[in-house]
Amino acid sequence: MPEGEGQEQKKEAAAPAGFMVGSRGWIILIASVVIEAVFFFGLWMFKDRTVATPTSDATSTKPTAEDINKEVVVLKDLNYTIPTATSQIKTLAAEINIVLERSPEEIQQNITIGPADWARFKGAVEKMIPAIRDQLMSYLTKQSYSQLNSERGKQMLRDFIKDYINDELGKVDLQLDDKDLTSKRVSKIYIVSFIMQ
Repeated sequence: MPEGEGQEQKKEAAAPAGFMVGSRGWIILIASVVIEAVFFFGLWMFKDRTVATPTSDATSTKPTAEDINKEVVVLKDLNYTIPTATSQIKTLAAEINIVLERSPEEIQQNITIGPADWARFKGAVEKMIPAIRDQLMSYLTKQSYSQLNSERGKQMLRDFIKDYINDELGKVDLQLDDKDLTSKRVSKIYIVSFIMQ
């Protein structure tokens, strides 16, 4: 065997066997890292583009009929003291959303309410906020902690607020454009937060 061949075989035997040996292993490793980086960069770009690009469905960007025919008045920072059975004082901190919507009959007959009338309904409820707070104080101080802290107690509170506002709206002359519209607009009361301490 020639001397040069023997030295080559010794070098191959001395080198550790494995994937990273030789320039071909490094090329494969670098190529796989680059491909992976391009793949994840593409995913990231595609995700951002789908969030930022408006949808092609024209109807989904427009407000629905129910969004147009609805107003919400928010009562924030409601804080009241509540008596307990052990003569301790508890506090109630709450936030309530008053939802003004079309009546079931108006929905069935597909009657829409114009923006001017919605503004009058919402404005009338907003003017009532001091009276609503006062009525809530009278109502809540007559309830016990255990009554209010139950689901039934919360439902009674929703009904009380809804009935009070609808009764008051029925007494106010709102100068509506469509005189056939009922003024009793409160359809739902949402208790957004209700913390008893």
